[in-house]
Amino acid sequence: MKNLKLNRRSFLKQCALTSAAGYTGAAATLGGLSMTANAAGRPNEYRAMVCVYLTGGNDLNMLVPNDSGRYQTYSDLRGPLAIANDEQLTISSGIGADQQSYGLHPACGAIKTLYENEKLAFVANVGALLEPTTSSNFSNREVRLPPKLFSHLSQKDFVRIGLPFNGEKVSGWAGRIADLYNDGRTPLNLSLVGDNVWQRGNITNAYALAGGGIPRVVGYRPEIGFDQEDARRVALDEMNQLSHENLLVRAYGKRMHDSLSLSRNLREGSQEQLIELTTPFPSTRLGQSLRNVARLINARQGLGMPQQTFYVNSAGWDHHDNLLFRHRDNLQELSDALSAFYAATEEMGLADQVVSFTNSDFGRTLVPNSNGSDHAWGGTQLVMGGKVDGGQVFGEFPEFSADDPQYIDFRGTLVPTISTDQMSATIAKWFGDFSTSEVNELFPNLMEFDTSDLGFML
Repeated sequence: MKNLKLNRRSFLKQCALTSAAGYTGAAATLGGLSMTANAAGRPNEYRAMVCVYLTGGNDLNMLVPNDSGRYQTYSDLRGPLAIANDEQLTISSGIGADQQSYGLHPACGAIKTLYENEKLAFVANVGALLEPTTSSNFSNREVRLPPKLFSHLSQKDFVRIGLPFNGEKVSGWAGRIADLYNDGRTPLNLSLVGDNVWQRGNITNAYALAGGGIPRVVGYRPEIGFDQEDARRVALDEMNQLSHENLLVRAYGKRMHDSLSLSRNLREGSQEQLIELTTPFPSTRLGQSLRNVARLINARQGLGMPQQTFYVNSAGWDHHDNLLFRHRDNLQELSDALSAFYAATEEMGLADQVVSFTNSDFGRTLVPNSNGSDHAWGGTQLVMGGKVDGGQVFGEFPEFSADDPQYIDFRGTLVPTISTDQMSATIAKWFGDFSTSEVNELFPNLMEFDTSDLGFML
């Protein structure tokens, strides 16, 4: 048996980390839902959502106009940042005379294959909105705007929360769904990058996994069965369950007890059902994160999970300089990782039951700052899965021109035509078989828009 050195400082540190993975102790005062799990129902089949968050803001070069006229206006605006027309991977969207030609970034070869196989779609010019907005009513200050536009932290929170938002970190929309289905045992939401507002509910929180592994306190190993381990476990369990006059101490003990029990249940359940997949994954950080997601999905029966959400982070998309090379590397990593993950869902026979999508702080400016782009607003996102109406670009694809009615003269910023809440609601509706009224309750901002369903889920 490995000799584990355990001191007071490391023990308390491990306790704090494991405690953070448990459930929240009290309901928040904002963003509560009146509907219940019984009212919302639950799909009869397993379903999973996987959010791949592109931290920093995805540049618009992922998908650009490809036909000669529109390409020229794009090239004129982008200058040194423009992707050469003959380097782009040509795709199309639309039918007959309405068919449009687009150019995918040359690093997106695997994404192109998924798109042409109708397993992936793009959502054009999507961003944070409280109500429909144009460049005109934005410039005239005639509309309500999300707080602190162009700020990383504020926009990152806004797109994941889905509530009328004043800058407070309240619940996220995946967290509010988890509240509906909370059984007090196994969490609906699993995060591979720690705490995040998207999966934070009013009564639940995400279970944070350390690199895809299930965390545990060093020295607390109930599965070992040795006298020393048993004594530690019994002592810690008894301390956590002591009745104490101090409310904070009592709440901490309950959190620790629940977290340790949950960690043990997840470890036992996943080990019983874990069957290694044969699909190869890239050795990149994102590739390995999605490999761990696939492994956890494959252990769903042992975990007793009829539904799950996963949060994965892809860092390094804030390209203020050296954009052409850094964005290429980011897109290559994203494209290869998504392709492998979709293949793994097919191997598991779950391609129709898992939807993956990107989200990001914002789009970036069309006009370069020299060899990079700055914080902007509208951008392009993608959604992938067997139940995605793939091979299409949803929404109004921008003209990439100063004549575009959504263009504002802030280094070439695009005002979004689609709200992030509309994209999120379309995914949530599929995930939970929610009615329109239930979706509107999850996303109160939707009442300002014509539709809550963009139609990309079959």
